Formats: sequence, structure tokens, C-alpha cells
Amino acid sequence: MKVKKIVILIAAISLIIYVLFPIYWVFVTSIKWYRDIVVPNPSLIPLNPTLDNYDRLFGRDYTFQIYVVNSLLVGSGVVLITLLCSSLAGYGLARLKFKNRNTVSNLLLLAYVTPPAVLLVPFFALISWLGLINTLYSLLIVYPVFTIPFSTWLLKSFFEELPVEVEEAAMIDGASIFRIFRHIAIPLAAPALAVVIAYSLVFSWTEYIFAFTFIRSEELKTVPVALAHSITVYHVDWGLLTAGAVISILPVLALFIPIARYMIKGLALGGRKG
Repeated sequence: MKVKKIVILIAAISLIIYVLFPIYWVFVTSIKWYRDIVVPNPSLIPLNPTLDNYDRLFGRDYTFQIYVVNSLLVGSGVVLITLLCSSLAGYGLARLKFKNRNTVSNLLLLAYVTPPAVLLVPFFALISWLGLINTLYSLLIVYPVFTIPFSTWLLKSFFEELPVEVEEAAMIDGASIFRIFRHIAIPLAAPALAVVIAYSLVFSWTEYIFAFTFIRSEELKTVPVALAHSITVYHVDWGLLTAGAVISILPVLALFIPIARYMIKGLALGGRKG
């Protein structure tokens, strides 16, 4: 038994190192001078650390803060839209009895597994027709199409796990279905909602294809597009690129740390039913 625990511990530590080492390497590279980055055998520990790359990122050579604000605006909007639509749809699919309910649930999963690139041309035609090319509103229309199906399926599975007796007792006392949804179902679904928030934010924060296609103005670019444009055919500014990558990771970490325990519970309960 002791040998088994040691093997599991070694495997867990190895996995953690495997996952975290790329993040560590990005951070270390971001605080190195360019001459220390491009040497044949770069050091794992910065011997002459500097914040010059961050200085260039935020004003001297770049205006990265604008791209961060754009991504935060889009991400916040997508999270709110996804939460509103998926929570109502998930609760309706879990509690309301109507014809072809299972078919609707299956179609949600079909929409979730559809590759985003397949819908690029139709969405471009739609956004052009609406006159929203080169606006952040275009992303607020497109991104929820991909975040809502998975979120609805997850919340539906979670709501089905909640005890019906509590809601039935509230209904006997005269509570409407919307009041039950707001005051009973939503508070109990906090773990699943945390997963929805994280999934929606990460999707909108990291998405590149639609942002690159719809946004043309420099001042409206999102973080992934801005980072990609630091790579040219003849030169890659690794210091600037990794500094931007570190900054882009921070908002996601700021979200994940406080809701991590809710996410684990939400994924476990939602996945068990799904």
C-alpha cells in the first residue's frame, strides 16, 4: 500500500510539473533581455531579470492595456448573456414537460460539437448584413452561440439532480415558477453556474478566428489577435510576446482561484448526470 501511494505521489508531482512548466517558462522568458532569450541554451532561471518587456508592452512600444479592456468587455458580455440564456433554458428543459424535449437536448450537444470554423462564412455574412463588422458587438452575437449549448446542457443536468420536493413545497405555498427559479434553483446551482462563468470567459478570452475576421481597427483588437500580430514572418519578439501572454493569464487566474471549489463540484455533479 505504501509503495502504491509513493507511485501515485510521484505521478501526481510529475503531472503538475508537466502542466506548470510551460507557464513557468513563459514567465521566465518575459523577464529576460532579448539577448538572453535567443541564446542556444537559455537558462531556466533568469540571471539578469528585467521588466523592460512589460514597460514596452504597456506604452513604450505597445498599448496592450487597450486589448485587455476589449477582451474584458467582450468576456463580461458573453458571460452575462450565457448565464441568462442557459440558466433559463436549462431549467426549462429540466423541469417543464413538453413535446420533443429530449430532441432539443440532443440538438444542444450537436450544436456544441460543431466546429466554429464551419460557421465562419455564414456568421460573416450575417454580421456584414447587420452592419456590425469592426465592432465588439459582432463578438457578443457570435460567441454565445458556442457557449450557450454546452452551458445549457450542463445546467439542465445539474437542475435535474436538485430535489424536486423543495420546489413543490414552494409551489404549494403559492410561489410562481419564476420565483422558484430565482430564489431556489439558482442559489442551489451555484457550482454549475461557476463552471458556466469560467467556460464562457475562457472561450471568449482565447478565441481568435472570429475576432481576427470581424475586427479590423487596431483599437478594437482583443488579446489573442494582438498577441498574434507580434509574430511576423522575419521576427518574433519573444520578450514582448511572453509578457503579453503572462498578462493575459492573470484575469483568468483571478477568476478561477475564488470559484475553483465550486467548479469542481459543478463538473462532478453535472458530469454524473450527463
